[in-house]
Amino acid sequence: TGIGADELYAEYFAVYGVNAPQPVPGAPIPASNVERPVPGQIDRGGVDPKPSPGSDSAPDSDTDPDTEPPAPDAGPGENVTGSTDSQVLAILAVMATLALGVALLIARRATRSKST
Repeated sequence: TGIGADELYAEYFAVYGVNAPQPVPGAPIPASNVERPVPGQIDRGGVDPKPSPGSDSAPDSDTDPDTEPPAPDAGPGENVTGSTDSQVLAILAVMATLALGVALLIARRATRSKST
């Protein structure tokens, strides 16, 4: 159009009888007040598989004997058995594909039997 953006904006806001808005300076961001933990050993959930004899960290005698500590190699995204979420999803996808195939096969046989 050959008209500068500043002039277009000034005309637009003048129609409404107001000045064009100006940039608002941002407020300074204060320093973080979050308390961070002291770097050290990773907490494994309070499970001490081999407590030292006579130590205070030994589990109480009234704990459930049926519970087992997590697998030593179980990490984030894995359960105690070691299977990952992606393995479970892959198995579910295969099962869904098979179920869909069986449903299509049954539907196809049903339409063939009606046409004959």
